[in-house]
Amino acid sequence: MVFTRFRISTQLLILVTATAFLTLVLLVITTIVQSRTLIQQQTSDQATAVTIATGDLITASLTAHDSTSVQRIVTSIVQHNTIGRVSVFDQAGALISTQTSPDVMSASDPNEEADFAHAALQADRPLSRTMDDDVDLADLAGVGAHHH
Repeated sequence: MVFTRFRISTQLLILVTATAFLTLVLLVITTIVQSRTLIQQQTSDQATAVTIATGDLITASLTAHDSTSVQRIVTSIVQHNTIGRVSVFDQAGALISTQTSPDVMSASDPNEEADFAHAALQADRPLSRTMDDDVDLADLAGVGAHHH
């Protein structure tokens, strides 16, 4: 072996340097993964808070049969880059209003969003699901929000 031809001090230096390098690489990878997880959790928490607040606003507008106000709320929500798509459904799962941010590249399936919103209504609680880098939230007010 080539390694055994070196003096013992050189062999130890190579081993210590290699171990330090591998430790540093693992530390960087761990930091990146933990940072990404933390950022995703904070973004998800922020999107959840916005979804719940939006649901409350939309519920008041729906109760007052003010569809213009519903559309204005939905449009303003997607303009702030936290929420990529907002869809409002009635209790039967029919789509009332939807708005998608220009930043969202993926197309949504209205039937899938309606099923998800309906599942939240049946569960009588807000629901969330994560797919790839997207977080979908459904509030009891019938608001299905797609976070990107």
